[in-house]
Amino acid sequence: MNNISKVQQIFDAMKNLEVQAKGKKLSIEGADNKTEKFSNVLMKQLDYVNNAQQKAEELQDKFTLGDASVSLAQVKSAELKASVYTHGLVNVRNKMVDAYKEIMNMSI
Repeated sequence: MNNISKVQQIFDAMKNLEVQAKGKKLSIEGADNKTEKFSNVLMKQLDYVNNAQQKAEELQDKFTLGDASVSLAQVKSAELKASVYTHGLVNVRNKMVDAYKEIMNMSI
C-alpha cells in the first residue's frame, strides 16, 4: 500500500468515526460488514498512529547512526506521515471533548 492510500485510509477512518458519532450506520473497512464498537475503532486508530510514530523514530535512529539503507527522504516522509496521523487523532479527540462538553451542558 502506498503512502497516499495509507493517509486516505486514516482520513476515511476519521470520517467513519464522525458518522458513528452522529448515530448513523456505516460499514468499516476490514470489519466484514459487521458493526464495530466505537472504542475498537478508536483503539485501532491509536495503534496505527503509535506504529507510525515508532517507525519514524526507528528510521530516524537508523539514519542518525549512518545506515546506508535509509535515506533522508524516507525519514522525513515517515515523520510527516506520523505528524499527519497525530494531528488527525488530536482533531478527533478535540471533537469528542467538545461533544462531551455539549452533552454535559444539556439541561434535563
